[in-house]
Amino acid sequence: MRELLRRLLLVLMALSVAACTTTKVVARGPEASVAALKDSPALGDPRDSVILVTRDGTRHLIRLQSVSSESVSGTTLDRRPIVIATSDIERVETDEIDTRTVVTVVVVVLVVVVAAAVSASHSLAKSLTASPR
Repeated sequence: MRELLRRLLLVLMALSVAACTTTKVVARGPEASVAALKDSPALGDPRDSVILVTRDGTRHLIRLQSVSSESVSGTTLDRRPIVIATSDIERVETDEIDTRTVVTVVVVVLVVVVAAAVSASHSLAKSLTASPR
């Protein structure tokens, strides 16, 4: 029973974090996009990425390597090099985790798991102490 509760808790926690991830628009238009990308913590960080949406609606998830007034370069998640002209950028987006929602979901999940564990142990103790008829 304890192992089942532990696995349930892990699955619910993973689902809550995945469900609480949202996409946030950081900048719209070429000029604002260049300024936002130059200040981005993702610039040069191989573990971080941004989403560039081009005028044709294509979403490019890339790891930034360099940003200039003419182009943005980086690599795709499968490590292919990519260069996008800044004039083609419609907007810049990032994936963010909504911390408040994650904390709320985690607390609710913990309360439910603790309540289930207490209920299970109470019913087990009751059945062990029940006198035979």
